[in-house]
Amino acid sequence: MTTAISPAIAGIATAADVDRAVAALTLAFSTDPVARWMYAGDPCAYLTHFPHFVRAFGGKAFAAGTAFGAEDGSGVALWLPPGMHVDGAAVDALLERTLAPERHATMGATFDQMVAVSSGGAALVPAAARGRQRAPEPGLRRDAAGARAAAVRPAR
Repeated sequence: MTTAISPAIAGIATAADVDRAVAALTLAFSTDPVARWMYAGDPCAYLTHFPHFVRAFGGKAFAAGTAFGAEDGSGVALWLPPGMHVDGAAVDALLERTLAPERHATMGATFDQMVAVSSGGAALVPAAARGRQRAPEPGLRRDAAGARAAAVRPAR
């Protein structure tokens, strides 16, 4: 029987760590239908704008010290602690600048629904990638309020 060895999980603390996490998330979401739809299937627009989206949507997790990543770069989890919320104004301004008007309106409605669902406690910013699913280290399975977290999927 072969035992898989999970990569070590560490906090994302330095500017270089943040850059690496943003790159991993950009790669992870590159085949996500909604992320690609946002930028009309244009790879150049996606690669240009999605890293800014990650920083606007999950950037508070970096500042709060609640961003974690696999040391090998295979996964990232961005947590917003209880009482902390996505910077909606920054996300909206970015989407206004970078999306076609009809897509901006649809994404705004989608994010409003996400905020309504997550406003009851800590919110997990999805850090999933396409490919096989691997559970995070046991210490990352629950947020600060004790809510169960979604599995982190490795970036490919």
